[in-house]
Amino acid sequence: ALKEDLANKSTNVALGTSDVLYPSQNAVKSYVDTVTDEIASAAKVLAANNVLGFPGLYTISNTAVEPNSIIQLTVENASTPTIIQLLSQGVETFSVQVYTFSGGSFVESNSNWQYIVVNP
Repeated sequence: ALKEDLANKSTNVALGTSDVLYPSQNAVKSYVDTVTDEIASAAKVLAANNVLGFPGLYTISNTAVEPNSIIQLTVENASTPTIIQLLSQGVETFSVQVYTFSGGSFVESNSNWQYIVVNP
């Protein structure tokens, strides 16, 4: 069996792009801890939470949201093709529009979805 050459073991917590070096356990843990610390918030939004009166339109208030936050939007258990569009983002708030495929086109519709707020 082939073994890794200890000369190629790296303890650099920044993790590079080398195809030769391999990271130590501590380097991987430090890297993951750093990336995980950037996740500021995560939540599930139910279709029933749409109280704006317009199908698929949601405004979320969350103190973790900043103007430069990265907001990852995902659909939960969609049985039909679904799109979530980020419409606006500001301090402690963002709005999305959800569309599902129906009758040959995408239409506004309420759906269960999730988001993750990352503050780099």
